Amino acid sequence: MPQAFQFDLLTKAYAESSANDLEHGTECLHLVQKYSNVNAKLLPVSCHLWKVTHHKDIYTASAVLKESQTVAFISKESSSEFISLLKNSLESTFKTVQSVAKFNVSTLNKFSNIVQIHVMENPYSVIEKMSSFQRVNQLTTIVHVFLNSFDWTINFLEFQKQAKISAKVLKVANILVYFIIREENDTSDTIEEMVGLVKTLLFESNPYASGNVFLS
Repeated sequence: MPQAFQFDLLTKAYAESSANDLEHGTECLHLVQKYSNVNAKLLPVSCHLWKVTHHKDIYTASAVLKESQTVAFISKESSSEFISLLKNSLESTFKTVQSVAKFNVSTLNKFSNIVQIHVMENPYSVIEKMSSFQRVNQLTTIVHVFLNSFDWTINFLEFQKQAKISAKVLKVANILVYFIIREENDTSDTIEEMVGLVKTLLFESNPYASGNVFLS
């Protein structure tokens, strides 16, 4: 069971504890009650309050934190099947999905999860705009989705290279970024695959995958 103590009470208890106390266990609550002369109180809390004791607990805590966050959803397109499915999927995972008119500094500082949908926009221009981003206090994950199929007059390998370079700089600024580009086929399987990919990238926020370009 998670326990919390006032700092001065806990330090007083440990300062006054004997060698015998330390030798036979250092249960914090017992020491505080013995040496600080206070009684414990049980408080009602949510089911998400537990101790992070083992390494695996970190992943559980991270998932709970993600579920409590809001996603900023930026798109000029609103009528496509993909947009509808994506919003519904994100709403089933995150606390709220908030539509935002445009991407600016305020958006970056307010939201830790951002999805931006691009239609007929050059991917290079998106990378260029991100070059001016300043460091943010909280880890921020951005997923750029290009609904127009990739313009193959653009050197794809060169774009991947530039995306990686940009992501490396942004990672120092506490920002992770991923790119998803739709391929020519527009089947329901492809749409569901893109939806799942966006949600997974946001939820996992894997720093090692930042800068990757996914064709879906």
